Amino acid sequence: MLNYSVTAISYEKEMKYILVFPGNGIQYVGMCKKLCDNYPIANEIFEQANQILGFDLKKLCLKGSLAKLSKLEVSQAAILTASYIMYKVYIESNNIVPIAATGHSLGEITALLCSGAMSFEETLKLVYYRSLYINEAKGKSILIDDADEYSLKKIIKRIGSNNIYISCYNSPSQFMVSCTDEEYDELFEQLKQSEFSITPMFNSGPVHCPLLSEAADKLKEYIRDFSFNDMAFPVLSGISAKAYSGKDEIPHNLYNQLTNSVCWDKVMQKIENSECECVIEVGPKSILTELMINNTIMKNTFSLDTPEGIKEFEENYLKKGIENSRIVREYIRDVIALKNNMKNYDEDDYNNKVCFPYNKMKEIYEKYTDEGIDFSEKDMKVIKDYADMIKRTKQAFIYE
Repeated sequence: MLNYSVTAISYEKEMKYILVFPGNGIQYVGMCKKLCDNYPIANEIFEQANQILGFDLKKLCLKGSLAKLSKLEVSQAAILTASYIMYKVYIESNNIVPIAATGHSLGEITALLCSGAMSFEETLKLVYYRSLYINEAKGKSILIDDADEYSLKKIIKRIGSNNIYISCYNSPSQFMVSCTDEEYDELFEQLKQSEFSITPMFNSGPVHCPLLSEAADKLKEYIRDFSFNDMAFPVLSGISAKAYSGKDEIPHNLYNQLTNSVCWDKVMQKIENSECECVIEVGPKSILTELMINNTIMKNTFSLDTPEGIKEFEENYLKKGIENSRIVREYIRDVIALKNNMKNYDEDDYNNKVCFPYNKMKEIYEKYTDEGIDFSEKDMKVIKDYADMIKRTKQAFIYE
C-alpha cells in the first residue's frame, strides 16, 4: 500500500509571499553587477533600458559616478530597472506567484510593472517623465527619525503654515516632511530643537504632497492614452494600503500618489494582518526589510540585495524546487509500479485514464527539468490530479 501523505503536504502547503519594492534614494554604484555577471537576462534588460532612455544606464549603475546616478531622472530609472532585473532573476524564473505585491513610492510602480499591468518600456518611460515633472516642483524635504506623529504635528501646527506636510509615514517613528523653500529654514530650526533625529534630503525636493499638484497634472496627461493590463496578482496602494480594484484604477492611483502621503506604516500593518508568511524585498538595499522587521511581527522578511537575504532565499525557497522535482519523480515512479487491478478492463478507459495522464506527467516533468526551473503551483496540482486519476483507474489506494 502506498502512502502519499508526505507528498501531499509538500505540495499543498505553498508558502504565501508578499513582494515589496523599494522607492527612491537607495541607488548605489555597483547595483546588479553580480546579476549581470551571472544572468544574461540582466544584461538584456539593461540594454533594453539603454535604448529606451537614450543613455547608458547600465554603465551608470555598474560604474557610476554616484553624482550622475543620483540625479532623480537617472536614479528612479535605475532603481526601477534594478528591481525588475531582480524580479525576473529570482522571482519569475522560479515561478514564485505572490499573494500580493506593493512598494514604497516608486516601488509601487515597480509592483505594477511586475504584475503585468504595463510593459517595461511603458513603465520606464513613465518613471523617467514622472521624475522630470517632480524636478520642476519647488521645495525641500527632511527625513525624521526617533519621532512620534503627535509631537511632529504639534511642531508643524506651531509654525502655522499651510505649506508643510508629512509626506511619508514610514513607520510609527520615522517620517518625511516636505515644505516650500520659504518654510524650510523655520521648520529645520524647530526640528533641531526637538529630540528627533533629522536628515535634510539635499538631493530631493518635495514629495507626496500638494506641492506636486502640477507634476501630477502633467503625469495625468502623459498617461491619458495608456492601455493598462489586468494584474497577475493584487497590488496594494501605498496611500490607502488597499488593493487596486482593477486596471481602471491605475491612472487615478498614479495621480493621487504624487499629491498624497505615502502611508507605509499602514501597508506594513496590512501585511502583518494578512495570511502572508514571508515578505521578500525585491530591489536595491534592504530599507523596507529593516522597517518590516523593526516594526512588525513579520520577522520572516529578507532582501534579495544582501548576502544573507540571498542565502535565505536559496536555502528556503530554491531547495523547495529540488524537493518538488523529487516529488514529481516519485509520482511518476509510483504510478508505474502500481499493478493493474481493473476487474472490467476497457482499452479506451485505460488509454484515456492511464496512458494519456502518464504521458502528460512526463511531458511536464521534462519541460521543467530541461529549462532548469521550479515547477509552478498550477503544474504541481495538474501532476497530482493525473496521478490520482491513474491510481483510481488502477483501483489502487488513494490517500485521504
